[in-house]
Amino acid sequence: MIRAPAKRMPDGGFKQSDDQRLIIATLSLALRLRPEFVVLAAADGDFAPMVWELRNEGIRTEVLARPQMLASDLRRAAYSVIDIDDVLNTVGGAQ
Repeated sequence: MIRAPAKRMPDGGFKQSDDQRLIIATLSLALRLRPEFVVLAAADGDFAPMVWELRNEGIRTEVLARPQMLASDLRRAAYSVIDIDDVLNTVGGAQ
């Protein structure tokens, strides 16, 4: 897991803008460890080039997101899409 803490904005809100840092860290780690697959919890199309690169290296990438929120270019790059609502319902029902 690679964490990317949100940054506080001057207006008091939060901004999550660590995409480039996450992409570099993920590629570096994946190319070093060579896992069979990676699960990416994101819906932003900015991650599609990373997913294509992982795919070119033989690393299957599954995307965990709400399908209706998933960028089309990330959907095309992903090996498969896991509906996060299904996962949360399964985990919530197991209690």
